[in-house]
Amino acid sequence: MNTQLHSAIVHVRYKDEKNGFCILELKATNEDSKKNIISQTGKEYFIATGILHNPSIGSLVTCEGQWITHPQRGLQFKTTSMFLTKLIKQEHALAVLESRLFKSIDKKDAARLFSVFGDGVFEAIDKNPSLLKEKANMPIEKIMSISKEWFRAKKLKESFNFLKSLDANTDVADRILETFGNQSKEVVTTNPYSLIGINGLGFRSIDPIALKNGIDTSSLNRIHHGISFTMKTITDRGSTSCYLDEFTRILCKTIEINNEEARKVVDDMIAAGELAAITDKMGTPMIVSFDLCKKEQSCAKEIARLVKTPFTKKQEPVRITDPLLVKEQKQAIYVSAFSKVSIVTGGPGVGKTTVTKNILDVLEKNDENKHSGIVKLIAPTGKAARRMAKATGKDAETIHSLLDYNPETGFNKNENNQLNVDTVIVDESSMIDIHVFHALLKAIPSHARLIIIGDVDQLPSVDVGNVLFDLIESKTIPVTRLVKVHRQGQNSQIIINAHKINNGEMPDLDAIPKDFHWINASTDEDIAKTITYLMSKEIPVKHGLIIDDIQVLSPQKGTIAGVDHLNELLRNAANPSESTKFSINSYGNDFYVNDRIMQIKNNKTLGLSNGEIGKIMFLDYGTKTAKVDFDGRKLQMPFSAFGDVRLAYATTIHKSQGSEFGAVIIPLSESHSKMLTPQLLYTAMTRGKKQVYFVGSKSALEKAMKNTYRQVRQTTLKGFLREFLPVIKKDPLEIIIENNKNDNSQLKFG
Repeated sequence: MNTQLHSAIVHVRYKDEKNGFCILELKATNEDSKKNIISQTGKEYFIATGILHNPSIGSLVTCEGQWITHPQRGLQFKTTSMFLTKLIKQEHALAVLESRLFKSIDKKDAARLFSVFGDGVFEAIDKNPSLLKEKANMPIEKIMSISKEWFRAKKLKESFNFLKSLDANTDVADRILETFGNQSKEVVTTNPYSLIGINGLGFRSIDPIALKNGIDTSSLNRIHHGISFTMKTITDRGSTSCYLDEFTRILCKTIEINNEEARKVVDDMIAAGELAAITDKMGTPMIVSFDLCKKEQSCAKEIARLVKTPFTKKQEPVRITDPLLVKEQKQAIYVSAFSKVSIVTGGPGVGKTTVTKNILDVLEKNDENKHSGIVKLIAPTGKAARRMAKATGKDAETIHSLLDYNPETGFNKNENNQLNVDTVIVDESSMIDIHVFHALLKAIPSHARLIIIGDVDQLPSVDVGNVLFDLIESKTIPVTRLVKVHRQGQNSQIIINAHKINNGEMPDLDAIPKDFHWINASTDEDIAKTITYLMSKEIPVKHGLIIDDIQVLSPQKGTIAGVDHLNELLRNAANPSESTKFSINSYGNDFYVNDRIMQIKNNKTLGLSNGEIGKIMFLDYGTKTAKVDFDGRKLQMPFSAFGDVRLAYATTIHKSQGSEFGAVIIPLSESHSKMLTPQLLYTAMTRGKKQVYFVGSKSALEKAMKNTYRQVRQTTLKGFLREFLPVIKKDPLEIIIENNKNDNSQLKFG
């Protein structure tokens, strides 16, 4: 059992600048400690070893540990944790009451108890709980719950106070205590950065705690973790690489050290092979995520493998008989049928689905003669796959399903267990990240054909990479761009205005509303109020859509017209708490039965991807799990997993990729002006299947249309593709005709 000693530093015999290990000479500062020390050593002074960052003579410290006899140095106190005494002297009673140590107390209860009892609240709970009823009017049932929770809480209260004294916010303190309990002080004092990545804790949460605990700003350990965080910041933005100068600038800003200091550590890590670096074609150095860079290189090699392996089965003549197809659609079909890897891209209403159906028709005709074999239709999400199946009349599935994804083992279809397939057609490819694309390519056999379909003008994937854009920009793969809007699309104001926005033109706001609507709202408050009315009243009544098929897409999370505030308003309107008594609280967020929720981080255990939307169907307090319907896939989610879940009545536009809704409502606020771009609005509009509503100010829309800046993701896939494949300098169809000049019967327009 550990002993606790209160003391003062008399002499610093040794300290390691890198890891904080110290040998200190200490003197007792209270009677209990003095008695313990004298009983062990025969004097008031003693030697203690352990980790204390920046120890200074005269500082009061609290040591927790055990007496040992060192072979050379004799009797000494070996600490498990050593920290400044002032850090545990402060009482944080209100914060403790509001923390997850008391799950039966909400913020109102906590405020009431603290206003009545102050810092003496725990003495009242411990010794005379009846006072909670007499003075704070607490019901008996709640008092019983509070007393039961106090039994556990009082064991952790000192650790909680310690964390709060290091300026940890309550949520961070809760997460640390949930993971480490009474070991929290020991972990924080010895190696606080080891907390990163545990229970959702990141560098920004842990670094202030470490600094308050004495870690030097120039500590190599801190800078190394700062570098890892900076790389994560870059990959979180979707890039897989960053120019060295830019990387150093971000690092300096993040951890507040000077450029020379940062650059030296970065250069040393590159020299030691701890940090990966390459140069671009101009010779400018770039920092890359080693794992992601290897995946992009591997993707390029896999595509080259497919391209360079000829079809093993004779390709039958392609005869297109649909009289409504235009030339570019026919070209897309020919190029797709005769290329090992090809791309079809274009916006809404240009006939991508028609092309897909005709490709299938061509391949099916060949299949009668056993030449095309097995064709698989896939998409990144369940919604996109179901939409693909409905449009083509053929079975379609998610990429994860095709590759037999298992949360424990990963993708079971891989290079060692490839797919039994001859053609893979993947839709909504703009939202495919480098991880999924890499897994897909590995699983496709060399003889197979890969047809990639998507809208390159939409926002790139939520996760890292810029796959579709890089494939097209590499100019190493045959691409057909569909641009002509067809008859059915010409009657849709959604499609007409989406193309206008994509071309940099103002949408037509004065057209007779059929499926596109403009509603003026000058302030964020007006925008939020209008959106709430539209979702809960007007759209369901006017257009016959259920609320589950109406989605609000906001450019950002903050502000009154942002995702977070809108979610509270919309939930209160769509699923008020009075409608159900069943709810859970996770890290300060309440979730009710029937709430629409979104997964905000990949969860390998549950097989959930960032951005997936579900609906809570049932809460089981016995097993502490929630039954959630994720677009037809029903999962049992433990309550503990809800830390990475948010309400989803409103989401960011970026998170909506690959989804399609009956109606979308898009706020356009002056407060969003820095975020608003034509590409963002184009992506949002194309999520609406039947109705699109813009709610906001025309000046915000005009600013958005002028904001043509696109943040280009820095990636290496394009460069690697050009390394393994030649750039295509001719029209793809011309190449196909040349390659088949001895058998032109294959190229017939019908």
